Amino acid sequence: MGERFYEAELYQLKGELLLTQEGSKLEAVGHREKTEEAEEYFQKTIAIACRQSAKSWELRVGLSLSQLWQQQGKKTRLGRFHVLPNSVWVRLKRA
Repeated sequence: MGERFYEAELYQLKGELLLTQEGSKLEAVGHREKTEEAEEYFQKTIAIACRQSAKSWELRVGLSLSQLWQQQGKKTRLGRFHVLPNSVWVRLKRA
């Protein structure tokens, strides 16, 4: 793992920064590309966290992704306390 230890965190931060730059009006015209890019960063973070068996990162980015999806009106999986993307929910349930 070594030099890639913080790789998942960096991609999540990139996604969060994109959303912050776009402000709270994510549905507005012209924001779609940035939100799609942020979603791609979140998905990449989940993939990296899975490879690293970093369940805490899966949960953190899963929450960020679910918040984005809720703002976009996309369906998410209802967990005990939070709404999570299905891929994260399944892996955490197995742990």
